[in-house]
Amino acid sequence: MSGNGSGSGGPTGSSGGGRIPDGSQPRDNFAAFVSARLVDDDTADVGAVAFDPDHHGDALGDGRIVTGWEIFVGDEAEEELSDPRFIRLPSLSWLADRYPQLEPLFDEHDGSEASWVADDAGRLVPWDGDDED
Repeated sequence: MSGNGSGSGGPTGSSGGGRIPDGSQPRDNFAAFVSARLVDDDTADVGAVAFDPDHHGDALGDGRIVTGWEIFVGDEAEEELSDPRFIRLPSLSWLADRYPQLEPLFDEHDGSEASWVADDAGRLVPWDGDDED
């Protein structure tokens, strides 16, 4: 995927290491794949989050590192998920400032593949891949 963290996508930072931020490096050095709607629309809320370790550690042209975090509204159409025009790459700092409910995931997740969805109260809870009706 390609995209950018420019404009309303938040700050960019200097080069970071190829690992999950553990507090020893500024979060500005790390980026996540994010639905454009979450970056471009101040009223949109996080509805789904995934961590994919296969997408962790790639360097972007601006020196930031892709973390493996993928963050979505949760109702994206297939076009939004497959077209790079609908993806942004903001820093983890920007995301944690805008969406504080992400900070515990960034701080505590162990780096394994995982997914979360927002419950009715907006809390991010683990998702096992099964839809409930």
